[in-house]
Amino acid sequence: MTVQEFNQLNECFRAQMLWLEGTPLHLTRFTPATYCVLYLVYDFYAEIHFDRRTREPLYISAFTDVDRLDPYLTGIDISDIFQKGDLCT
Repeated sequence: MTVQEFNQLNECFRAQMLWLEGTPLHLTRFTPATYCVLYLVYDFYAEIHFDRRTREPLYISAFTDVDRLDPYLTGIDISDIFQKGDLCT
């Protein structure tokens, strides 16, 4: 399934695809009104957007543009990788 085919599915089928075929990446991004949880599905990414106040799912979007991962990557702490005595130092 391509990202275009996924985005043409109705919300119910998108949710089923995430549940059955998606891999949760355990990354979340926050906006003032929502939070988004990131999944990998086949060769594309999908986000479930939730209302921050009610925690109700609002919609699911999918994309392949890796630039859209930037908000998720800023929250990853990799400082432990570069501790003194590691091979990289």
